[in-house]
Amino acid sequence: MVSFSTAILNCFKKYAKFKGRAMRSEYWWWQLFAGQIAALASSIDFFFLVISYFNNHRPESLLYFTPFSGVVGLILFLPSLAVFVRRLHDINRSGWWVLAWVAMYVGFGAIGGAFIGLGLVALGRVTISVSFTAIFIHQMIWMVTEGDAASNNYSSRYSSRDCLDDFRPLF
Repeated sequence: MVSFSTAILNCFKKYAKFKGRAMRSEYWWWQLFAGQIAALASSIDFFFLVISYFNNHRPESLLYFTPFSGVVGLILFLPSLAVFVRRLHDINRSGWWVLAWVAMYVGFGAIGGAFIGLGLVALGRVTISVSFTAIFIHQMIWMVTEGDAASNNYSSRYSSRDCLDDFRPLF
C-alpha cells in the first residue's frame, strides 16, 4: 500500500507516463487529492463570481468564468489520465479502454441527444442516464479490482518497495 504523500509525488513524478502499473492505493489517493484541489479551485472561482456580482449588480456579471478551475483542470488532466491508464495496466487491461469509454459516452450522449431533439425527451434522458451509469459502474468495478500479483502483459508486479525506490525528492 502506498501512502498519500508518496502517491501524490509518484503521480507528479510520472506526470505523463502511461507505461507501468499503479496500485489501487496510488490511484485512489490521487483521485482524492485531485478532487480536493478541483473543489478548492471551484470554490475560489465561485467566491470571485459572487464578489463580481455584488460589485456590479448586473446580470451579465453572472457569466461564470472559471480561471482557477480551468488552470487546475489543465494541470491535473495528464497525471489523472496517466494514473488511470497505469491502474488499468495493473489489472492487465489495455489503456485503450479509456478511448472506448470516451467513445461510448459520446455515442450514447449523441443518441440520447437525438431522442431529445426529436421530442422524445424522456427516452433521451433514460438512454443517457442508464448508459452513463452502466459505463461508470464498469469503470469503478475495474478500479477497485485488485491488481495482478504476478507479472502481466504490461510489467512486473509493482511492489511498495519499488514505489519507495521511485521516490526521489523534487528539490
